[in-house]
Amino acid sequence: MRNKKIAAYICTELLLMTTGCSNSYSDTYVSKADTINFNDEDIEKNISNSQTGEEIANSLQNTKENNNLQDDDNNQSNSSKNENENNSQSANEDSILDGSIISIENNSIIINKTFNLSSTTAVAYGGDDAVFVTVYFSENTNYEVWTVKNSGVNGDSDIDKREGTFSDIKEQLSVNMTGFYEGDDFYAKQVIIYNFV
Repeated sequence: MRNKKIAAYICTELLLMTTGCSNSYSDTYVSKADTINFNDEDIEKNISNSQTGEEIANSLQNTKENNNLQDDDNNQSNSSKNENENNSQSANEDSILDGSIISIENNSIIINKTFNLSSTTAVAYGGDDAVFVTVYFSENTNYEVWTVKNSGVNGDSDIDKREGTFSDIKEQLSVNMTGFYEGDDFYAKQVIIYNFV
């Protein structure tokens, strides 16, 4: 009887090892095996089944690896899809660009970009530190001209606003634009042209 129990334990261990179960589960199965009465035929069947169990375990492992490969492919596909969505969103998201106008072309300008250091301080670097951006306009671009007196210290009461056109853009004026970047170029949707008097 003791040999039958040992054989049952070994068969159970083999099955658990081939299916990847941990030792904590083997104790449970051994206690169940102790309560089962095996005869010699049952042990021989269990031993031959353990070989089949090993084949099953290998088959399960192959299936698991295939599923992992499919999951990796799906994750890469989803990652690429999310990356493309993020790129298209960032290309369409509105950005704000401030600067002073350096030169004017047919449907574009070059500005020296202004960096807002705080809510009250902005700077446009010169010389080698200057950042030049080419800005393009379309027929759908909206223009406003803001004539500002007293440097705008009194808020809106110091600002006269009117609708503008591309022809209101002059060198040396400051502009505030809303639009989007494509590479290093900026495409303006809304332009505010500042005229300080």
